[in-house]
Amino acid sequence: MIRVLHHLPDLKDCLLELQRVVCMDGKIIFTYSNKRNFARMAGYLLKRDPLNPFTEETISLGPTLIRHHPKYVRKVLTEMGFTRIEFGGVVVFDNIAVIIGDGKLLDSAGGSLAPFLGRAKLAPWVFCQFGTPNKDGFIETDCLDDILICPSCQGEIMHGADGYVCEKCAVFYPIKDGIADFRPK
Repeated sequence: MIRVLHHLPDLKDCLLELQRVVCMDGKIIFTYSNKRNFARMAGYLLKRDPLNPFTEETISLGPTLIRHHPKYVRKVLTEMGFTRIEFGGVVVFDNIAVIIGDGKLLDSAGGSLAPFLGRAKLAPWVFCQFGTPNKDGFIETDCLDDILICPSCQGEIMHGADGYVCEKCAVFYPIKDGIADFRPK
């Protein structure tokens, strides 16, 4: 789940669904927008940004942009029984490269800094890799549609031409540009 989690309002609901569908001893990788990265801490300490990056609560910058604190992410993963939790960083220098005109030096610096900033959880984007809790068996299916459920009520959903509809609560989840939008309504 790369560049997805920061669009989902509830980390726990997302992880519950991943627990349900990922096989025994499976591995999950996602990125999250790190509210406690170096630039956000500097902005807060210099009084340029009013949002406190040191508190653990999630920050919503709108309906589809959420930042998480690394301690909160680890706490939720641990509480849910996930194992083998590892962090790595993603350093984004593209805006700086546009300003100064040459991204080659910055790209190599970003690649060198990413592992350190990820382990220290100071990167703007953090990769998180972890194992699923041990569970019995696998979900056997021939089609992805067989394991999808409604994020709002956990009812069965039916695939139609323009999207999916829940048989239980009748919520419609559209397909736009080939991507199903399952964000809870």
